[in-house]
Amino acid sequence: MKRVIATVLVTALVFSGSVLSWRVPRASAQSSGGWQVLKLFSSGVTAAAGEDAGGGLWLVATKAGVYGSPNGGTFARLSSSLDGLDVHTAAILQSGHWFLGTDGDGLYVSTDGGVSWRQDTSLDCVNIAHIRPDRFRPQRLFVASLCHGLYSSTDAGSTWKGMGKGIATFFVTDIVQPRAGVLVVSTRDKGLYRSTDDGVSFATLRAPGTSYEWLAADSTKGTLYAGSARSIIRSTNGGDSWLTVTLPAGATVTGLAVTTQGRLVVATAAQGVLLSKDLGTSFVRLRAGSSSISITALGLVGGAAFFGSAEGELGTWTTSEPFLCLSAAEVQLGTVPGNQRRTSSLTVTNAGEGTLSWRLENLPSYLTATPAAGSTSVRSVVAISVGPTDMSPKTYQNLVRVTSDGGEQFVTIRFEITEAAPVRIDLTVGSKTVLVGGVKVALDAPAFIDAKIGRMFVPVRMISEAFGAQVTWNEAQQKVWLKLEATTQHPAALIVLHIGDRTAQVNGRAVLLEAAPRITGSRTFVPLRFVAEAFGADVSWNATTRTATIQFMP
Repeated sequence: MKRVIATVLVTALVFSGSVLSWRVPRASAQSSGGWQVLKLFSSGVTAAAGEDAGGGLWLVATKAGVYGSPNGGTFARLSSSLDGLDVHTAAILQSGHWFLGTDGDGLYVSTDGGVSWRQDTSLDCVNIAHIRPDRFRPQRLFVASLCHGLYSSTDAGSTWKGMGKGIATFFVTDIVQPRAGVLVVSTRDKGLYRSTDDGVSFATLRAPGTSYEWLAADSTKGTLYAGSARSIIRSTNGGDSWLTVTLPAGATVTGLAVTTQGRLVVATAAQGVLLSKDLGTSFVRLRAGSSSISITALGLVGGAAFFGSAEGELGTWTTSEPFLCLSAAEVQLGTVPGNQRRTSSLTVTNAGEGTLSWRLENLPSYLTATPAAGSTSVRSVVAISVGPTDMSPKTYQNLVRVTSDGGEQFVTIRFEITEAAPVRIDLTVGSKTVLVGGVKVALDAPAFIDAKIGRMFVPVRMISEAFGAQVTWNEAQQKVWLKLEATTQHPAALIVLHIGDRTAQVNGRAVLLEAAPRITGSRTFVPLRFVAEAFGADVSWNATTRTATIQFMP
């Protein structure tokens, strides 16, 4: 911490003698669709600001110094006199005015695009939470401080004045403009405030909690978000009322943004960048498997979003086009006896706009993906299966490429083939895990008993594939086919089930079911006893533990 009292002047590294000569051809960046890693710094990024993601100016603070770029491809370190600053926020105005806000040394300003810097002591505050340029007035910007509250400048930072009549605290953390003339302010100890007269006066908003660090707003629909480390709230009526956003388990928030298309983006401390296309109802992690998991900077620039990470990455992604996201970087199929089948799912999500066309490539012949290609505006679920097989007993690992018009990613598929074994399934009513050969397997949905008819229903895919059967679903016909190849113990079996119909086909023969198959929670359920016995299995029931045990020798 420097604690510089007097105004100082420090000289930045000048490119070719002048700041104007910064505009040089852009260097290539690592990319995948709209995702680009512009730079990997030697230490963690703490703040960043950009003029244009497509090749404009960048100001980036790291733990080892402050850097500037004329084009997003070539970065140069600015004066070492800035190295000791603990920078938390940065901003660039089109007039060439650059700003750094620090924890402990106040505000630093450059009026010549980063060539020289001075410490601005006129704010009489050393702890700057956020610097926010005015969305509607190009020479105006705001500073949220933790010393004397809110400041504004109408002359690009040459002079400042305090503002915030009605705000009952000096600990102001952020400010956002949902629309012209309206300001919303967050504080560390007094909740949220709103001004409808462009900052002349503020009134308290009735929001749950009193401490918020970040604000974001949808400029088209007016949706507001306020966040703290462990929670986010949302308002769709300008702040008059609020609802809590449910975050993924364990998520620690480090920043908020809303894209031009109205998508909520959340920076986290250990789960990378999260995006929601439904006002925070659900989230997808962008670039699962990326080396950047601790996000320390987040913002918007020129129709794109950008991030900085504790791992040292500065990156951007295009928000207006399709964008490929996978639910995981690794799919585990577990331990698979050679005479059985195992399936797991991979979700392909379009985190961008429009329609994403995707395809799985490099898939070995012993793995089945259903579907292996498709198009989606939201998400597609891919069932990945292995077995029955005569492959040698050992552990297998495959790297599968997922290509799309919104980027590409890789997913690792792992499983272990073991010797053929009898099938024993222990299925407990209401449990989201099932024992298959003594190994716990997660269920998407638990088995249940229909009390009216006294019959147990199970997820058809799980129970069938445990026997080594292949499951095929036809959405248009609302039918499911279960195909089991012949074994030394049993003949081949082909079962056709129709949702809502008690008549099934077993090897071409009509069979009346105890109850019709049904769809519950987007999963197909069938009467347990029928399917098990159609495959030649024995079923027993323990009323005390409410557990069904199915035994089958393939």
